[in-house]
Amino acid sequence: MPSVCPWSSGRRYRQPQIEQDLLLQRMEQGECGETDDYSSGARRFMAVWTIFFRCFTPLASMAMVVSLFVARNKYHDPELQNPGHMVLLVFIALCMTPIGYLCAPDV
Repeated sequence: MPSVCPWSSGRRYRQPQIEQDLLLQRMEQGECGETDDYSSGARRFMAVWTIFFRCFTPLASMAMVVSLFVARNKYHDPELQNPGHMVLLVFIALCMTPIGYLCAPDV
């Protein structure tokens, strides 16, 4: 190993330096520095919030599209009889679906 590696130079380090070097080595190998046991309340809340938000936005988007078509075809709303206006409103309603995935961070 090259002499620049702290574990091969033969020097003794203080305990925090060894832990930091091991953490860096684990990070280079692709392991995360924390455990994913959701033991803290904040991590558990963020996990539940992420699942709720990612499930709610597609359902709300589909509910808006259904309500637009019901308002157009059953109640004959005069504002929705214009095809261009209807296409614009359906597009805006469908744009809500990816918002749930973009705004909710991975936990």
